[in-house]
Amino acid sequence: MKTTLHELLEGPPGDFKPIAYYDKHMDCIRVELRDCSVTEVRIDPTLTLLRDNDPSAAQHPMSGVMIKGIKHLFKSWGLQLEGIHLVTDIVNRLLADLPIDPENVDLKNVIEVSFVAATIELTVDMNEAELKYA
Repeated sequence: MKTTLHELLEGPPGDFKPIAYYDKHMDCIRVELRDCSVTEVRIDPTLTLLRDNDPSAAQHPMSGVMIKGIKHLFKSWGLQLEGIHLVTDIVNRLLADLPIDPENVDLKNVIEVSFVAATIELTVDMNEAELKYA
């Protein structure tokens, strides 16, 4: 299906829904809570925060998170690299492995993302071969 310039300028064809997907080529899980322009802020070799470049006054600047090295993490946690997993379970396991500093604003933001993911019961299907938008 070809998209015209006019259609692109009108915006996406439907309402955005939060999504989490496994990119097997990059070996990462990407969690996107909002459809927006983002800046990626690397926290450590495993964790990258996605910050909204232009949030409204009512919005939290965090719009998602990217977790890298999924094959290694899942192996160390004893999780199968297949099936459907709750994003909150993955983020909580990651946070348990990280040194928690109560003053670390970036980790507080990851906890916020995890809370939102839990509220909407966001899952990631490790069997999906490619990202599919609704």
